[in-house]
Amino acid sequence: MMLVDALQRLCIDYHFEDEIKIFLDKLYYGGSFKSTDDIVELHEITLHFRLLRQAGYFVPTEVFETFKDKKGQFKQELSEDIRGLMSLFDVSQFGMEGEDTLLDEANYFSHKHLTAKLSTTLEEPGLARAVGDTLEHPYHKNLTRFKARHYYYDDLTSTHHPHGTFGWSSIVQELARMDFNLLQSLYQQELLQIFTYVF
Repeated sequence: MMLVDALQRLCIDYHFEDEIKIFLDKLYYGGSFKSTDDIVELHEITLHFRLLRQAGYFVPTEVFETFKDKKGQFKQELSEDIRGLMSLFDVSQFGMEGEDTLLDEANYFSHKHLTAKLSTTLEEPGLARAVGDTLEHPYHKNLTRFKARHYYYDDLTSTHHPHGTFGWSSIVQELARMDFNLLQSLYQQELLQIFTYVF
């Protein structure tokens, strides 16, 4: 899931449309919302939910009930999970008309705690920038191509990075940089041809 997320954030997912479709079909039709190590992790569940919803699959919001306490509130210990909160905030933008208020609650909870962390305890500049960027420009309400350049040189290999994709991410980033340079060159050639034709 993290590889698909990285490909989409870097805008190179169009090279792998068939593979991603096969993966998402398997995720939807054969997958349950459980972590591979039997520990339910907020980031993993929210990423699972977002990848499917943004691809047009129906996923019920009830998958987030496991993160609530007996009073029906999101568990306070989640407020320490920065990556999970960022993912939850992104997911909260995917509510549909007529749906229950769970995603609205998720939005309030994640926004409240991310804002508090941003103003008090986040000392790592990269993490603080990523949190601020998430709050100001949620993934679903953003132009991905303009955001992609933010990830080209980030240290996505770090497990502390909110979009960390571990060992293979440097290869994915290099592919994204090459793709960007090729597209830029192509656009420049097209503009040159247009100007040559017009003038």
